[in-house]
Amino acid sequence: MAHDRLFFQNPARLSPSTHVPVGALIVQGIWAGILAFSGSFDTLTDYPIFGSWIFYGLVTASSLSFAAACRTRNGHIALGDTRLCPRSSCS
Repeated sequence: MAHDRLFFQNPARLSPSTHVPVGALIVQGIWAGILAFSGSFDTLTDYPIFGSWIFYGLVTASSLSFAAACRTRNGHIALGDTRLCPRSSCS
């Protein structure tokens, strides 16, 4: 977004020695400090928990998708068919 000039340019700059967006880390640290000192710990903990549940749902959906792709006509899982899915998801 900063490259398209839709956001501030400073957070997009990388440090020449470490190639880390130092400005973005400073902005994130300030925002974390504001949330921590505001006393809204409920909000502070809700965001990561909400993100975790989205991640868990996506992992479950992809696991079910791989299992469905690995099934043969008689309902068994095709362990050797690596064209449809990775071997680790079919075992």
